[in-house]
Parts: sequence; C-alpha cells; structure tokens
Amino acid sequence: MSISSLGPVYDAPLAIDPTSSRTRGLNPDRAKGRNKQHIHDARRFTVGPMPPQAFLDCFLPQINATEDKRKLSHKYAFNSVPLRAASASDLCILLVAAIEKHTKHRGRCPGLSFVYSAVRSLHPDQDGLAKPSICCYTRDNAEIVARTDVTSRAELGYAEFFIEVGADPAHDFFTDPPHSNLESRASHEFLFQSTDESLVKMVDAKLGQHVAYAAEIFARQHRTSLFSVSMFGSRARLCRWDRAGLIVSESFDIRSRPEILCDFLWRFSQATPEGRGHDVTIGVPLPGEEGLFRDAITARVRLQLGLTGIELDKAVSEHYSPGHVVVLHVLEQGTTTDATNIRRYLVSRPVVSPLSLAGRGTKGYWALDPLNREVVFVKDTWRSRYSTEIEGEIIRRMRVEGVRNIPGVLCYGDLPERFPEEARALKAEEFQCTGTDEFVSHPWACLVNGEHNEVTKLRHHRLVLDTVGYGLQRFRGTEELLHATYDVFTAMQDAYSKDHRIHRDISLGNIILVREPGRDIRRGYLIDWEMSCPIDDTGQACKAGRAGTWPFMSHRMQMAINIHQKHTLQDDMESLLYVILYSGILWLPNDLPQFLVSKIIFEFFEYMTLVDNIPQGSMAKIANSTSRATTAKFRFSSAAFQDWLNTVVDYQSDMVRYRGERWNTPEHLDRFWSTFLQTRELERDDRVVRTIPDHTSTSSRPSIRRREVPQATADSAPTPKPSRKRPATQRDAPTPSSSRPKRVKNLVPVTTGRATEPRRAPRSKPPPTQPTRFSQRVLDRQARPKTSTAPVTESSRPSDTARRPTKGRKPPTSRK
Repeated sequence: MSISSLGPVYDAPLAIDPTSSRTRGLNPDRAKGRNKQHIHDARRFTVGPMPPQAFLDCFLPQINATEDKRKLSHKYAFNSVPLRAASASDLCILLVAAIEKHTKHRGRCPGLSFVYSAVRSLHPDQDGLAKPSICCYTRDNAEIVARTDVTSRAELGYAEFFIEVGADPAHDFFTDPPHSNLESRASHEFLFQSTDESLVKMVDAKLGQHVAYAAEIFARQHRTSLFSVSMFGSRARLCRWDRAGLIVSESFDIRSRPEILCDFLWRFSQATPEGRGHDVTIGVPLPGEEGLFRDAITARVRLQLGLTGIELDKAVSEHYSPGHVVVLHVLEQGTTTDATNIRRYLVSRPVVSPLSLAGRGTKGYWALDPLNREVVFVKDTWRSRYSTEIEGEIIRRMRVEGVRNIPGVLCYGDLPERFPEEARALKAEEFQCTGTDEFVSHPWACLVNGEHNEVTKLRHHRLVLDTVGYGLQRFRGTEELLHATYDVFTAMQDAYSKDHRIHRDISLGNIILVREPGRDIRRGYLIDWEMSCPIDDTGQACKAGRAGTWPFMSHRMQMAINIHQKHTLQDDMESLLYVILYSGILWLPNDLPQFLVSKIIFEFFEYMTLVDNIPQGSMAKIANSTSRATTAKFRFSSAAFQDWLNTVVDYQSDMVRYRGERWNTPEHLDRFWSTFLQTRELERDDRVVRTIPDHTSTSSRPSIRRREVPQATADSAPTPKPSRKRPATQRDAPTPSSSRPKRVKNLVPVTTGRATEPRRAPRSKPPPTQPTRFSQRVLDRQARPKTSTAPVTESSRPSDTARRPTKGRKPPTSRK
C-alpha cells in the first residue's frame, strides 16, 4: 500500500432515491422539520463554553513557531467589522476582505480562500437551499466550486470549514456566564434564554441551520471532525464538531481581541489534513480501477435485478457516480499495520448516507475487492468505544454456529488516524475517536438545557461483508415479501437457539433481498447485528432498556412503564410482524384510501408522546393485538396475504390476552408459516406504486419545547420545562426511498465492562394535557364506507442494500 496515495477526498456522492435519482433525504420542502430535529439533537450533545485559548491549544496546537514570520499582524485586523450591522451580508463582505488581506510575504490564512457563499443560492433564505455565509476552501477547490452551478451543493462538498454570520450579537445561540468563578458556571444555562417567544424561535432556527450545514458537510466529505465559526456582529465563537457532539468556545469580540480569530486562521492553515478533520485512510484508485469497479457493479446489478438498457444504467447509478470512486482501507482488528493486514476496497456512491450528526454516522457501500474482483458490502460507522462486542465478531461466530440467512464476514477493524510508515501495533490514542466526551466534566462546562450532557465516546470502524442485496422495500410482490421475511424469521430462531442471542432491531432497513443461483425468489438476509444482545437463562436480553427502530418496536417495549424491561424473542417477532404490515400497507394492493394510508403509518407506527419524560408509543398496537382495531378496517387484495395476516395477528393476540403458547413458542409460528408457503399460491408481481403525502396532523405529537431555565445563582436551581420533540409533520413522509426510521438505542444506563453507556431519553416532560390515545378522528374516518383507489402495479424495481459471549445454558422455548 502506498501511503502517498492517501489524503483528503472531497465531494463524496450521497445516496439517491432509486425512483427519482434525487438525493435521498434532503428534500428542501422538509428542511424545516429536519432543522427542528437538529435543534433537538444539539441540546443533547453541546458542551461549552470552552476558553478560546484552551480551544486553540487543544484542537489546533502550534506546529512550527518559526513559520509565524509569514503571519500577518493581528493589530486592527477586524476594525472594519462593525459591532452590529443592518444585515449579515454587510458583515460578510467586510469580514472576507479582512481575512483575505495579505502582503507579498505575509497573510492570515495562506493557501486557503474565503468566499461569500451565501449568495450562491437562488433561495438564500430558504431552509434546505441556503448555504453557509462564508466557506473556506483550498485554492484549487475554490476554483472548482466557482465553476459549479449555483443550484449545486458543491460548497459543502469542498469546504474546509465555514463561518456562519448573523447581524446582531443579541441573537447568539449561547450565553456565557457573567462571572468566571466555577460555582456560577456549574449552575449557568448556556443556551440562549428569553421571554420573547418569537425571538427564541428565530434564534433556534439559526442554530438548526448551523447544525444542518455541519451535518451535510459530514455527509458530503470523509471526515472525523469539522471546525466552524459562529459570528453575530463582531462577536465570534469557535466550534468543533465530531460524531459525538459539539464543543463551543466562549464568545470574544474580534475587534478588541483580533488575535484569537487570527490565531485560529493561522493555525488552521498550518494544520495537517487530519488536523483539519479529514479522514486520511481514504485513498484514490489506481489507473483503470474505476472502470473495473463500474463493470463489476454493473454485472452484479444485472444479476440481482435482471435489468438491461436505461433501467440498468439507472440502477447502477445508485452505487456508482462517475469520477467519484475512492479506496477505503480496512486494518484487520487487533493486527499490526503490515501491508498484508490492510485491505483495499473500491467504493463510490453509498446506499445509506447519514443526514444528522446524532447517531453512528453510518454509510453503507457496494464495494469491489480489486484483488479477487468480488463485489462486497462495506459498512463505515462509528461504534461505541466501550462496547464489549463488535458486530464483526458476533456475525462471524454466528456463522460458525450455523445461523442461517445472515451475511458472512470478510474483515473488520477500527481505523487509525493515519497509517504509519513502519509496520507496528497501534496505541489506543492512535485510532480515530471522537473527543467531545472528554470535556463534558471540565469546570468551564455550563448547563445545556438544564443539565450537563452525557456524551459517548465513539471509534471509527469498518466492517466488510460478503453479501450485497436490495432493501426489503424493493420486494416484487406478496410471494417475495412473505418468503424473504420467513427467511429472516429463520435467522432469528437460529440466533436464539444456536448462539443464545436476539437481534433487538428487526426493521425494514435491516432486511435485504439477495438473488441466489437456483432460486426464483430472492432470499431474505437479516443484517445489522450491532445492537443484538445475548440472552440470560430466562430467554431475555442480558441488557435492560429499549433498542431498535421506533416504528417497528413491539407495543410492550414502547410503553413508558417498561423502560427498564428486557427485550425478548417475542418482541422481535412482533417487530417482524409490523415490518410486514407496514410493507403491505404501503406496497401491496388494499382498499385503504390514500389519506388513511398516511394516517395509519403515523398513528400506528410513528406516533410518539412523552410520559414522565419517557417516550411512549400509541395504544394502537395493543388495541390491534386485542381487537384488531386497525387491521380490521381494511382488506388486502391478496386473499392469501389477508389470511396470513389474520392468522399471525391471532397468534400474537393470544400472547397479549392469554399468554398463549402459539406466540410464546416460536415453533408454532414457524410450523404455520412454513406450511403456508408450501401450500398457498402467492402473487409474484402485485407490488403497487403509492405516493405517501406528508402527515397533516400534529395533535397527538409532543411539542418540541426548550427548558425555560432562568440564569441560576448559587442558591437557585434550574426549573425544567417541556423539551422539544419533533412533530410528525416535520419528518420525512414514509416512502419506498426514505431514509431509515430513527433507531432508539438503550434508553437506560447499561453497565458494560469498560464504562456506563449514557441515558438517551429526552430531557424534559411533555405538557400535562398531551394526548396518548389513538386518534379518534382517524378511527371515525376508517369506519366510513371505503373509497377504493386503483393503485398502479409495477414490475420489480431496483432498490438499496444490502455479533457472542461465552455460551450459557440452552435457552428455554417459552417465556415465563
């Protein structure tokens, strides 16, 4: 491996919607909703205010003091920038001119260019289309961006860092403590506070937009961290982002303290690529490798989907973007950096792009091993640094134990900051890890939304699997849906009986369809085992607390009173039922009017309220289990699918009402399902095209409210009030191409061998009048005579992709 081939790679393609070839998840019409979620996330992961000098010394340490002779003096550097201005544009023009000032031999940020980028948008004030006020680029990249169309988002694909500018210092997102003593800091609320609700709303919107820019840069570049500057008038804050959170400096006036911003600009210009936040384990392909990748991906897509011509080209574009093929390197876990332990994989467009900073930042790629020319799947993610199990270890062991219908593991490993020249073992501090968690308990850290945030340390990790496929949402019809999900049920039973493990995240996004030789129907594979958990002697998960994807979570685990309960196999079985029901409602012919499809998806699957500060789902799932309150309101055109659904809901109802053996013992469901597939004729190509409108009701959604925290004194404690929770109308509507539903990770502390994983529950209580019932209006509408719509059928369409402790006693076959 050539170390010289590694370095920063820019303008990474994003996952696209296979039905429209548009970037997935970035619909400008839904940007306001995404930004509100960004605000909610920021309240959970922000740490500050860090003293500016400590910020610089920690994140941009001085490299070569002898080079300072090329540094332009900071005296009067920003005197042209007013304390406040009539508009942000006036400030931007003056600030860019001040930063770009240079002489023949001296400058403030040599080698880099600053561009007033906010004007490079046709709608600079519209969420989703706005761009950062000022972007910093390398000189070459500045020329590339200048040649792009203003409708592109190239600025975020090439930015080294950005500066977001506001006209008035009174609109700062944050408020520094009035005194420097530690006691005042410990009780001070860092978030902006005001009794003027319209002002709070405006400031929050600006914060959400700032977070959105950072999140999109992470998605469009291969990064470990990112810097930004938040400016209001002449006052500035330095910001550092990583996958765990945000660290913000104290505010400083660039007119009276110009040395801070000048020092930041200078140090940034002298920093290495990894010091600027780039992942330098990414490389460029060798001559001819892009064509090799394109041809291999084309052949695999043709095999999986049976397409030709334009349709084949369109399907290939989901995985390949011309001119954007890069090399991902994977160091086998626990080995030295010898070249024989480092694998190269060619990738291009991901099938999964992370569009928020919160979470693991997972990207998934169809990849090519250039040595054996095999198409594989690479999962690039940020795992918990203190996890006792690694997903690759779990899957590899399950395969040895004979668990069927799961992918095979080729290699996996944590990523170093950079690969050293010599072959050696790496030290713990040489791996790519997030750093925000290291500062949450520093004495300068203030309260954020009424408390000190808990942040988990994450480590960058790659996993390579031998199986690629398309998401379950791309099934052809009833036959493939029920066969593939039965394959998944087989994997669940095998994992339970052979490896004493349950998955805990059965969801639409974790099932892929794979065409195999000798099978007319694609096989279903159960993927994404990072949240799986070994079971104890009672058959329950060893770890307590929720995990999984909210829309498909069992009714028991969605109840607030069960927050400390443990998952069981029956919870996973119920999740699988909901995956099938969800898929049927959206993509199989039925007599639901269009408006009720959207209502049921929201009310049954996505509804969330807060009870005693704990998320809780609607009562629709349990109501359906006991009386079919939802599924009895409509019918499917496929008589076979309707029979399957009625029978399985009956099995599950027994568990709810009588704790019956038909659901408590998986063998009963397995016997019915297997016989059903062998004896019933199922429709092969009855998939329909159905457009799902945005949700129009927020009546049963908890409102997102910040805590109203007064500026506390030594003897006054913060008074919490309802926290913000994203309304459904502001989430992307469920469509065949939408991003995965949001997963819920353990919501109670889980003690591991190394540390305690933090609580991930919302921060405050909902209004006391918040409803928790299934919307009566929806039920009333469902009771009306149904107006049948004629869905459009379609043929198969292309779609997106495709962990064990020491074994204990044999698990029981029934739950006590």
